[in-house]
Amino acid sequence: WVNSPPGDLRPAEFADAVVDAAAGTGKGRGRTKVKAVVHDEKRLAELGCGGILGVGAGSDAPPRLVELTYSPRRPVAHVALVGKGITFDSGGLTIKPAQGMSDMKSDMAGAAAVVQATLVQLKSKSSAQVQTEQKLAGEAKKTAAKQYEQEQLEQRRQQQEAQREAAAAKAAQQQKEAQQQAAEQKKADDARKAQQAEAAAKAAEAKAEAEKQSEAAKAAAEAKQAAEQKKQADIAKKKADEAAKQKAAEEAAKKAAAEAAKQKSAEEAKQKAAAEAAKKEAAAEAAKKKAADDAKKKAAQAAARKAAEDKKAQALAELLSDDTQRQQALAEEQGDEVASSFDDLIVRLVSEQWTRPQSARNGMSVEVQINMLPDGTITSATVTRSSGNKEFDNSAVSAVRNVGRIRELQQLDRKTFDQLYRQRRMIFKPEDLSL
Repeated sequence: WVNSPPGDLRPAEFADAVVDAAAGTGKGRGRTKVKAVVHDEKRLAELGCGGILGVGAGSDAPPRLVELTYSPRRPVAHVALVGKGITFDSGGLTIKPAQGMSDMKSDMAGAAAVVQATLVQLKSKSSAQVQTEQKLAGEAKKTAAKQYEQEQLEQRRQQQEAQREAAAAKAAQQQKEAQQQAAEQKKADDARKAQQAEAAAKAAEAKAEAEKQSEAAKAAAEAKQAAEQKKQADIAKKKADEAAKQKAAEEAAKKAAAEAAKQKSAEEAKQKAAAEAAKKEAAAEAAKKKAADDAKKKAAQAAARKAAEDKKAQALAELLSDDTQRQQALAEEQGDEVASSFDDLIVRLVSEQWTRPQSARNGMSVEVQINMLPDGTITSATVTRSSGNKEFDNSAVSAVRNVGRIRELQQLDRKTFDQLYRQRRMIFKPEDLSL
């Protein structure tokens, strides 16, 4: 085994040779068979033999671990032998000299020695018999062993050669199949390209025919358009000549009519001027009369308004006199007049703060409740009856709040104020607030 070439004695072959050698120990009467178990890379992984797997990973030949067990009938001791069986030590190639590489195949000598040491003891009955047999048949055994090894080497070489030839045949078959597939794919690609080229040629031919028909249709359309334009031009010229003649006739008639109209217009202008002068004079008289009537009417309205205000002022003064009993009596008799007077005051103050919204129209009205303090301060203003126009409602409430305080209400006694103006509901209209 030590002298076998490392290429022929790889881990799997070495393990098979050990198993074959161990199988021979059970032949013959009285012999005890040695049990041989080979652990492959899967079993080594299950056993956690990382060192063996790590070293074996450096080769394409997976590692093996051979376990030989000899159990005699009456054992006297327990002995364990371990031998390293690396079939070729390739480690440290960069630091080993070239001449030392040939001896690296002997790195499995330890395992070979342990195997032979185990098997040799089992092949003899005693040490003396072993020595005698070795002396009598030493050379014969050496010759037989050498011949056996050579036969084994030749058999393995033939097996490896057959494996290489099978692998080569398989590779050739795969290459052939790949070439056939490539040829079929190329044929399909060529057919597809031919179809595409044919389709492109047909498309180009159809495009050229379509362009030709389009050019012919375009030329016919242009010729038809040119003929139509010439026809329209002739018609337009004829109409222009007729229009020129008709215009000349109309100009002559118009000129004659203009002379006649000029004379008639001069007569009508004189008559109109006289009528306008008379109309203006009548309008001036009417305007003077209307102005006089309006002045009289305004004077009468001012006098009536002044009389009413004087009457309200007098009633208010009497109501605010020092005599409490008289105030009470006047409040009962003239409460409406006093309330009307202050209501007018409130309307006037609110109108000064009011901004008319665009949506406000005369005739609409909103009722606002005004809450006030005795000193005339307005505390709140809310709509109690809407006008239907939200912008006008909001403008009225805002104007009331902007008044802030009505100092004139301080002139009222507490009872009258609580009765009339603690909570006062007022109605506001756009025409009232526009005064």
